[in-house]
Amino acid sequence: MVHYKQLTQHTPEAEAQGACAAQATSRVVLATSIHDLLLCEMGQDVDVALMLGPQEYARAVLSLCRSCGSPALARLARQFEQQSLLDARSEIAAQQQRLGNGSLRATFGLLARRSAQLLA
Repeated sequence: MVHYKQLTQHTPEAEAQGACAAQATSRVVLATSIHDLLLCEMGQDVDVALMLGPQEYARAVLSLCRSCGSPALARLARQFEQQSLLDARSEIAAQQQRLGNGSLRATFGLLARRSAQLLA
């Protein structure tokens, strides 16, 4: 009898892809929760897809969440920011695996730029 675990390959690349997919799903869930709560509490409709896209849009939405006075929205905004940073780190780690450790300086520069963009 062949078990499912024997049929699947557990490589670092496959695990990294699975982790990235889980993190992306988490950001979608958080963005959807922010959308629903903003709509319910303030009547503000935000675009979930845009929250996951351009950072400027997400920054504006998260600023609204923090300034509206709702503890639930402020908590979701913090979680979304934290997840975005985790996603950036995972992206960099995956890039390091693809390119090898010889490009550490370039990876550090990418991390610095990405972090600065997310925190600005």
